[in-house]
Amino acid sequence: MKLSISEAARRAGVQRQTLYRNIKEGALSKVNGEDGKPAIELSELARLYPQAVTDNAVTTDSAPDNSGQVENHPDFRLLQLELDHARQRLADMERRAETAEADKAMITRLLTDQREKEASVEERIKGLIATQKALIAKQDKEIAEKAAQIEDMKKANRKLQRAAQPFWKKLF
Repeated sequence: MKLSISEAARRAGVQRQTLYRNIKEGALSKVNGEDGKPAIELSELARLYPQAVTDNAVTTDSAPDNSGQVENHPDFRLLQLELDHARQRLADMERRAETAEADKAMITRLLTDQREKEASVEERIKGLIATQKALIAKQDKEIAEKAAQIEDMKKANRKLQRAAQPFWKKLF
């Protein structure tokens, strides 16, 4: 049952500003009424101000009515509202638990992925080092081959220089 802010304040025995302050602080939640104006559920109001419900009870006697009907007991409506509110809290807690489980699963996946990425980075670094070593070995081999070619060219050049000398200079 939705109550206007004024009606809720009247039932709770407080000023409207007190209810607005409770709403702002998060102690009380508001909904939109049928006319679009702010309203408060009676069960929500009863949670913070139990007297808001007991003042409207059918009888003020705390003993059950002589007719034996439980619905006429003054605490019946309050207990019913508390039960509704407890069910809402339970549903909220279940929703939070599901969200927490989903968050936990996501965090676990992220941590697992990070560990795999770290391992793959190490493997990539090892592979790059091996590739660099192979390139250095290949370059060392090429340098050795070119040095051998240069020595061969120097020998050939000396032979050509001797061949270009006159015959008598070759002998002495």
